[in-house]
Amino acid sequence: YPKILNDEIVGEEATTLFADAQKMLKQIVDEKWLSARAVIGFFPANSVGDDIEVYADDDREEVRAMLHHLRQQMAKPSDRPNSCISDFVAPKDSGKQDYVGAFAVTA
Repeated sequence: YPKILNDEIVGEEATTLFADAQKMLKQIVDEKWLSARAVIGFFPANSVGDDIEVYADDDREEVRAMLHHLRQQMAKPSDRPNSCISDFVAPKDSGKQDYVGAFAVTA
């Protein structure tokens, strides 16, 4: 289990804290303090530079949203380009239809 529980200096306190946390988690589950709610979606999309166009439907005529992304900013060797999330979505000018997914979870 976590090595810190056997640490000579903080092991005893870490063990106490861990036991308290386990007890609280059990109480949360037993008394149903939380109920998770979630929604997911997959949307037609294509990249345009560092951005992603999200379309209203599969006709791809109406842009519903534009997702703006930042390219990595760190200095890298020339054989390791700075990536952007949009690099993983088919470019609009490729003619390929691609999709993006999204999710939201709340308790």
